This record gives sequence, structure tokens and C-alpha cells, in this order.
Amino acid sequence: MVAVFYKGWFTCGGSIISTEWILTAAHCVYKRNSSAFSIISGTIELDREIDEEVPVSQVIYHESYQVNSNLANDVAVLRLFTALVYDENIRPVTLPSYQEKIPDYAETNIMGWGTQKYNGTPSPALLKAVLHVVPNSICNTAYSSYNYHILSSNLCAGTLGGGVGQCTGDSGGPMVYFDDVGYPQIGIVSFSAKPCGSKYFPGVYTRVSRS
Repeated sequence: MVAVFYKGWFTCGGSIISTEWILTAAHCVYKRNSSAFSIISGTIELDREIDEEVPVSQVIYHESYQVNSNLANDVAVLRLFTALVYDENIRPVTLPSYQEKIPDYAETNIMGWGTQKYNGTPSPALLKAVLHVVPNSICNTAYSSYNYHILSSNLCAGTLGGGVGQCTGDSGGPMVYFDDVGYPQIGIVSFSAKPCGSKYFPGVYTRVSRS
């Protein structure tokens, strides 16, 4: 897990896919100056003085990203100026296969430094939440009131009672799922209705296996 900064301000989460590349959401970086981005890794504290910042040299977002259409293909990668050095706290995520099947209502985990309420401030320490996959058909019905269409390249997840889920600043962060071989990253935090964690509107994620 990494924290992504833009012009010195925390803006999104991301995950390590190699020593030089970070996976995040396209809406975090769309039409922004790549040289203004940096990341920190290897810490659960959102303190830029704890770990050395690594500047970003290149931003690439999905060629079919649609900013005004449900954030379709909401995925991007950041290339680092300096390669990371792996240790016990800095490791790459496992990526799923294209055929990865995620059962409805499967337990997943998300993490990030996002706010704990809408219009709040970022959390100083990394937070984790346990969510369950919501069938796309149910998610699509919920978001139809916003004229959003949930795509096959999306995953949705939430909790039965609400009150837990992604919020501002969690965008770009990972959703992971336990399978037979480990904890692959199956989703990237994309968007959700407000207020955060609404029981009527599951969070929406970019499905990594379709990206």
C-alpha cells in the first residue's frame, strides 16, 4: 500500500505492482502534471517525514477512461523516478488472473488513509475495513437513481448495515480477497455515493482482472 501525493498534498492510495510501477485510479491523476506526484511506502502513518518520498516520472491512465461516464476504466499506473527496494514492509501485490471468479457476498478487505466521514480529514494512520461483494445487478439497481450503469469491469462491495466503506481519499487503494493462493488485489477503489458507507449504495471498484 502506498500513499499518493499531488503538489505535496495527500490525494489517493495505490498499490505496488513492481519496484517501478504503482497501480491506482485514473480519476486520481487525470489531466494532472505527472511531475507533481510523489508516493510514500512502507509505513502505516500518513507522515511524509517518516519515509522518503519517491517522485513520479510518468502517469499512464487507461486509454478508454471515461471521466463523464461512470468512471469507466478507472485505472492508471505511475512510474517512479527511483525504484523501490523491497523489504518486509514494501512488497508488491498479487494480481488476479483474467479468469478470477469472485463469489457474490465474498469477504474482502479494503484499506486506505481516507476520511471517516464526508468532508472530513484524512486518517493519520492506515485503516482497514471488511466488506462483502454485492452482486452487480443489485448495485446497478441502487445506482440507477444516479443514472449510473454498473459495468462488468466493476465490482461492488459494502456491509448490510452500512456505516463502513470507502470515503474521500481512499480512491486508488486496493481491495483484496483471499483465494487458494493468497490475497490477490481484485479491485481498485473508484467511487461511491455520499454519505460514505451508505447501506443503500455499495462502494464501486474497478475490477483489476478486466483492466
